[in-house]
Amino acid sequence: MPVARGEPWGESGTLPVDGLIYPRDCDAARAVQFTRARGLERPEMGLIGGDLWRTLGAPIGGADRLRNGPATRVTVDVGWITMGGDEVEHCFVAHCVARTRLWSQVLAVMNAEWLGEWDVAPRSHPGDGWMDVTEAALGWADRQKVRERLATGTHLPHPGMRTSRIRESEFEFRDPLRLYLDGSAFPKVRRLKVRVEPASLTVVV
Repeated sequence: MPVARGEPWGESGTLPVDGLIYPRDCDAARAVQFTRARGLERPEMGLIGGDLWRTLGAPIGGADRLRNGPATRVTVDVGWITMGGDEVEHCFVAHCVARTRLWSQVLAVMNAEWLGEWDVAPRSHPGDGWMDVTEAALGWADRQKVRERLATGTHLPHPGMRTSRIRESEFEFRDPLRLYLDGSAFPKVRRLKVRVEPASLTVVV
């Protein structure tokens, strides 16, 4: 079940013999998508890279540590989106980002705290049953100021940025935006529907 910020979370444990290890968020999301499409049980997975891994503490040690310890097992939320009128859901484990090419308009739906080197959602918790949303419409000068602060998570509050927390929501854009799920590019979208699947994936880090 989801946990509240500040509550104990996770337990010591190692990755099962049949558990696969992923170095990127998009690889983990594809594995979740694959098992769902085929009606398979969702297996535990190991993470050794990516923004979700970094949010979970970025422990070093690679595959050997995940198999033999010491490692930590946590249950995290998973995000699902539908695009426009399409009923097919697509998975993300770290973040869903819709944006213009130059980042003048951005929607960031964050399960992880990090987006690359940017601390986009400093208060995000991957196991609390919520997604942290930042919507931004910024001119050039403001974009430069925000970029300077993103690495330290001090870009908020900002008058051109709005934040919220969602379990399910729909978003519509005046012009189509480029869509990225866990860093993987998808077609441009004008409408998105996002929902959270709480505490639905066990990862070992």
